[in-house]
Amino acid sequence: MKLKLLFLILFYLALHAYASAQMNTSGRMELVFVDAQNGSQGEPSQNIPNKGYPGFIWQLRLYLDMPVSERSTIFSDLRLRSDGLNVDFAAIRLYLNAAKTIVLQAGVLGTPIGNVTARRSSKFNPLIHLPIMYDYRTSLPARPIADEAEFLANRGTGSGLRILNLGVYSPGVELRGTLAEVFDFSFALFNSAPSSLKWKNETERLNFTQRIGVRPLLGLNIGFSISNGPYLGQEIIAMLPPEKDLSSYLQTLYDFDFSFERGHLSIFAEGVINKWENPVHPDALKVSAYYLETKYKFLPHYFAALRIGHLLFEKIDFQNSKSVRWDDNIQRFEIGLGYYVARETLAKLVYQKNNTSRIDIKDDYIAVQLSSGF
Repeated sequence: MKLKLLFLILFYLALHAYASAQMNTSGRMELVFVDAQNGSQGEPSQNIPNKGYPGFIWQLRLYLDMPVSERSTIFSDLRLRSDGLNVDFAAIRLYLNAAKTIVLQAGVLGTPIGNVTARRSSKFNPLIHLPIMYDYRTSLPARPIADEAEFLANRGTGSGLRILNLGVYSPGVELRGTLAEVFDFSFALFNSAPSSLKWKNETERLNFTQRIGVRPLLGLNIGFSISNGPYLGQEIIAMLPPEKDLSSYLQTLYDFDFSFERGHLSIFAEGVINKWENPVHPDALKVSAYYLETKYKFLPHYFAALRIGHLLFEKIDFQNSKSVRWDDNIQRFEIGLGYYVARETLAKLVYQKNNTSRIDIKDDYIAVQLSSGF
């Protein structure tokens, strides 16, 4: 009901803005046909697209940008899918200087961590899924579990949290800007941590995130991000020791990002060191991840893309077993071919291969995507 009400309000604003010629609108329709392996027997994984059944997945993205004054705008990014309406961005942007290089944003915002948020649309993502640390679900649960044995049994099932949950959108406030056309900065407070499944805060703390970037050469962008804050919700309280509360368990993340774009070549990369303090085990659960992505436009209408990524989980000591990795290491290989049917219409063919350290989850897929913007 709340989402329907929000959609009606935005629709009314759009009509009003069209009448006064103030709102900039655009959008993109995306349709994907995916055919994935259906998983190994006895080891179902929630990381398998569409549960392994061949089928079509669609979404419509709507972008709205309405100037309120010379120093402020309202902007939003909405995604309409078969499972409902998702609000990625819906915020107020205030320009704090005449050059508009220092900005204060408040509302539902995307994380400043890394370089994926601005490239999430199919127009800018040369493949289909997001890089592995944004997309792959680990075994760390966001729900109560019985004991360490159940936790270990969840390895490879994709039943838990992502390191960065699908691009990470959350209500909050952000101060960001550019200095001397070379240095970028962002300082933000959000309701939830990057891995959280919730928008609302259910603890005594907020999540703090910052990114510092530098652009020393044309087309080169290097950044370093830090994030720290609680990530669990009220449903986990039954597992907590009496002396602990949800604010006692934090996600701490360090991220390094790199991008280089020159001519027909684009290169993007990220490295992450992440740890979750948790009620399952006295030691923090640590995981490192990286991806390297390249795209090359080899003909006027064609490009090829390649991405490799890896999740590396640390070993910890459990009471009833020797030192083991708390989840299965996974290496992902993705290759794609893109064809520009028209300026705003793009077709892609993508193959994704996943190699898991302990068992073969059988979650590879091949997919075709067609998207068009307006």
